[in-house]
Amino acid sequence: MISAGTRRNGAAMLARPLLLALAAFAMTGTGSAATDDDVDLIDLDLEDLLNVRVTSVSKKSQTLSHAPAAIYVITQEDIRRSGVTTISEALRMAPGVQVASIDGNKWAISARGFNDRFSNKLLVLIDGRSVYTPLFSGVYWDVQDTVLDDIDRIEVIRGPGATLWGANAVNGVINIITRPAAESQGGLLNAYAGDMERGEGAIRYGGSVKDSGHYRVFIRGFDRGESELDPSGADANDDWGVSRAGLRLDWSRSPQTEFTFLGGLYTGDAGQTARTFIESPPSNAIVSADDDIEGGHALFRWVRGRGGDAELKLQAYYDRTDRRSILLNEERDTFDIELAQNIRLNRANDLVWGVGYRLTQDDIIETPVIRTATATRDDTLFSAFIQDEIEVLASRLSVALGSKFEYNDYTGVEVQPNARVIWNAGESHTVWASVSRATRTPSRVEHTTEIFGLVGPGVLLPGIPGNPFPVPLVTALIGNDRFDSEKLFAHEFGYRVQLHPRASLDIATFWNRYDDLISTSPGTPYCEPSGTAVDVLPPCFLTDSYVVTPLFFGNDIEADTYGIEVASDVHNMPRWRVQTSYSLLKVDVKSSGVDPSLVQDLNRSPEQQLSLRSWTTIGHNVDVDLWVRYTDRLRKIGVESYVTADARVSWTPGDPIELSLVGRNLFDDDRVEYVTLLGDLLPTRVSRSWHARLAWHF
Repeated sequence: MISAGTRRNGAAMLARPLLLALAAFAMTGTGSAATDDDVDLIDLDLEDLLNVRVTSVSKKSQTLSHAPAAIYVITQEDIRRSGVTTISEALRMAPGVQVASIDGNKWAISARGFNDRFSNKLLVLIDGRSVYTPLFSGVYWDVQDTVLDDIDRIEVIRGPGATLWGANAVNGVINIITRPAAESQGGLLNAYAGDMERGEGAIRYGGSVKDSGHYRVFIRGFDRGESELDPSGADANDDWGVSRAGLRLDWSRSPQTEFTFLGGLYTGDAGQTARTFIESPPSNAIVSADDDIEGGHALFRWVRGRGGDAELKLQAYYDRTDRRSILLNEERDTFDIELAQNIRLNRANDLVWGVGYRLTQDDIIETPVIRTATATRDDTLFSAFIQDEIEVLASRLSVALGSKFEYNDYTGVEVQPNARVIWNAGESHTVWASVSRATRTPSRVEHTTEIFGLVGPGVLLPGIPGNPFPVPLVTALIGNDRFDSEKLFAHEFGYRVQLHPRASLDIATFWNRYDDLISTSPGTPYCEPSGTAVDVLPPCFLTDSYVVTPLFFGNDIEADTYGIEVASDVHNMPRWRVQTSYSLLKVDVKSSGVDPSLVQDLNRSPEQQLSLRSWTTIGHNVDVDLWVRYTDRLRKIGVESYVTADARVSWTPGDPIELSLVGRNLFDDDRVEYVTLLGDLLPTRVSRSWHARLAWHF
């Protein structure tokens, strides 16, 4: 194993934000500070929980119980009582979502199948800002972070959301929504420490601006330790540390008009152990190195007629990404603007429409692994959507019809319609169904980039008499400028019932038909560095030459997926709540003329998942929480099934302070959860761990 670069000192990186946090605390003082007044969700009837308002299904506020989609809401209380420390781990609570740890800072996350590090059919938003990268068609989960206490809810839609959210919202949409500044007033000091969580600290303070606005600012830093690479206990060099600062400002001139500004900056590194291609001499190498990650964003939102019959919203954001590693060097700037309006035309018609524009500019610096025909590229996206919700029977039956229209620089015009119907069959029963079409736009890599893979065993080239040396054989994934969008035609059916004021059940079923999925087909081998075809000339005599077998991206795979997702919520007693979920996923991938092993490699999601969470409150100041999960095996990549449990105990000696102790992976001390499709990252082992947390509201 060789090392690339010098690793940063995690403790020093953590010290910077903590020193700034202590300075901010010293300046704010505690004399006039207020504490957060959170609602204890364990005391609410489920009727209240089902009336939680969501916005991700129709881009307007509506109750969860009347949303015509498979939607699950992870609340702030869910996050707190689960004991998770990352957004990625929190998503394990949602049924139908596959979450697998690759190493200590990378995850494979998808909904309803086709999981991988860059799952290309799941759109992720934070406060309406897309964090989906067009380079690989996926999400860098190691930089999606904030103070978890500031998250209001995570709305998880399984199934297409393309009609309103656009291309790439194929299998689902995850919308992470932070709390308004008015709901996070006063101060919060958070500190974690444990065997893996070597140190984590955050300080947040919120206040008011005269009588018309509120703000909050935060600074956060963490240093996470290394995982194990194999059962021998060898370090995986996947330690992780990020420093982050951000702010939110909400103000209004009247009850009907609201302005919001959000901004943030981050810097850090994420370690990894990877297989990489070394060009001269051509060979494979196992390298431990850091990804240097930094970036920031700024978002502005203006809403007029908030909550009325003609709500108008204008939103614009800028996002900056800069990543540098031995595998990839990328700089990316994104500017996005959207205008949307919700109009109540009459008693029976509720219309939502909008238009948008996005510009993304990148600069890809070549490495031995990744080469590109054009180092820089500008891509534009024009979009428009319209959806009308028609009330057929007052308060009983509604139909929503709509479509998204987009123009992109890769495939031109894309049309993504949907039809949804919801029937309130009584006060406690809701039935819904939908038919949708969605597309996944090609990524930069699939069009204009070459990815050089592993070096195979040496070969003796035919037709070269007397060649005494085997020539290394290298595979390369080659971009195809004719690569088309992947397409989905989806059918869904769901049923929600409130069995009792303290018991509810949510069932969703689906059948998805995919066309034009990504495939690869071999081309004519050629010799590097000369570039000549090996079956025409006898080159490759030089010691640093090698034969490249190109694999060109294509659209030759089809698939069918179907399954069922069930979630229940029961308050057995006033201070005891039990949440369970079960997911069944069947995937049938097929194609003609494509390597069968490659076809089957696309199926990398567990067939069955089961989750059980128990919350218990003892007295008024002690919480005891347990979370047990079962995940089916991934037989195609040799990952075994597992059962694991997390436990959390917290004590609140007084309103301002909460102390908690969390144990994770208690049933299983050593497991691999995922192996990437390209095989570039060495999977690390998930082990038993613990951490303690102090939360002080001032």
